[in-house]
Amino acid sequence: MRYYLLIIWLLIQSAFAQQNDLIKYVDSLLATHPAILSSYLSSEAIQLSSKAVTPLSISPFYSHEEWGNGAQGIVSYGIRTGDINPWEWKAEKDFLKTQSQTAGLNLQITKASLLRDILTLYARWSISKERLAKWSELKHYLDSLYLIASRSYQIGQIDIIQLKELEIQIQQTKSRIINIEQQAEGLKQSLKTILKTDSLPVFSNSQLPEPDSTLSQSNPLLQQQRIKAYLQALELKRRTASFMPSLFAGYSLQTIEGTAGFKAIEIGISIPLNAPGALKQQKAYKKQLEASQTATEAFSISLNTQIQQLYAQWQATSHAIALYTTHINQATQKLMETYQSQLRAGAISPMEFIISYRNIVNLNDEFFTLREQEATLRIQLLFLTGKLTKLIEK
Repeated sequence: MRYYLLIIWLLIQSAFAQQNDLIKYVDSLLATHPAILSSYLSSEAIQLSSKAVTPLSISPFYSHEEWGNGAQGIVSYGIRTGDINPWEWKAEKDFLKTQSQTAGLNLQITKASLLRDILTLYARWSISKERLAKWSELKHYLDSLYLIASRSYQIGQIDIIQLKELEIQIQQTKSRIINIEQQAEGLKQSLKTILKTDSLPVFSNSQLPEPDSTLSQSNPLLQQQRIKAYLQALELKRRTASFMPSLFAGYSLQTIEGTAGFKAIEIGISIPLNAPGALKQQKAYKKQLEASQTATEAFSISLNTQIQQLYAQWQATSHAIALYTTHINQATQKLMETYQSQLRAGAISPMEFIISYRNIVNLNDEFFTLREQEATLRIQLLFLTGKLTKLIEK
């Protein structure tokens, strides 16, 4: 008994691992994707720049002044700092630090965007294969019925018009199958190109989490907009800081007429005289800060509205799918069995059977279209609410 339980447990674990193959594969793939590498290198460059910022510069100096009448004069040597503006240095550090956060968020969003595109392609490809199977089944019935109709025509049971109508149905079905095959193959090749593999990993759309309409404040898209707006204010703050006073200091040793041991210490301040310009820059900074906050609020409202609309569409589509699954699917199965029985009993003609069966296939087509819409809406909602980012980070 334990042996069988162990086998069942291993099978469940194996199935679960296969279901997560795509997420793991995509996560490892994104690490080498050109768009990801570009965002990562940009983030690294900004972080290094922020660490390299220093306000301090030192200038060594040496001077020798000779006096007349053979006197040795004054010899001075020492160091002097450049002008240090601590306000400007702090503003620069804040700007680069915030810019680094933007680069990190860009990296997260780029990864989530690529994952969204891959998952959408996967969902459409999987549904295309199911759609192709249904139409191929119809083609099988058509081919079989055409043989029967050909014999019936030879013995005079049906006329040439009925036979030609059946041929038209077959050609229309073949054309539809070719279109579906081309679509499925195109999606498959796109996936292979993006994933850089000929063997596509196992994935089911059902393993994705349920979407919701909650806009979290930690949403990467919202954070990115907030920081972008704040950077505009920080840029003005840097300009304002350039009008603030600068400090400098120096230290030197002097030898006067051969006598050493004289020391000099310099400490000073440099005050810009453009006070009106500084006040205007300060006012501009405050206005820009208010504008950035307003822009972030507007973006948040717009994003939240978009999420609410998509969520309503997703709920409606999910409800339609559930309705089809629980009612329409069962009804079409029973209808199909009834049509098959009537065809065998001779109660309906082959052409009537084909028309009825094709109506059922068209209904299935609508179901597949609904599933494509549901998958696309689900993945887009997960992207906009930031859940795709969390899925990659796990």
